[in-house]
Amino acid sequence: MEPENFFFPNNLREWKQEVTEPIEKTGFIVCDVQDYEENDYYSSEDELMDLIEVVPLVKDFDRKKDRALVKSLADKYGGNRDIRITWHYYILVARRP
Repeated sequence: MEPENFFFPNNLREWKQEVTEPIEKTGFIVCDVQDYEENDYYSSEDELMDLIEVVPLVKDFDRKKDRALVKSLADKYGGNRDIRITWHYYILVARRP
């Protein structure tokens, strides 16, 4: 699981500008771009790997090859009983003039 398989904007302000410019060029007025965080909890490493397989979060994910890394992440981000995953959502609101 390599860092390039994930999306993390280095500079949120520049990324928002990069995303809004094409929309504004088509004639829309961008009213707002907001980011939200939401936590989900998974009860086991296998449940977490099911998520990774179903949702294309990691390019070329391999359960056997990546199991040790998933375990280390589960140990790092797991609580007493669940593994916490934080989702980041970006919502853009635009309107026609």
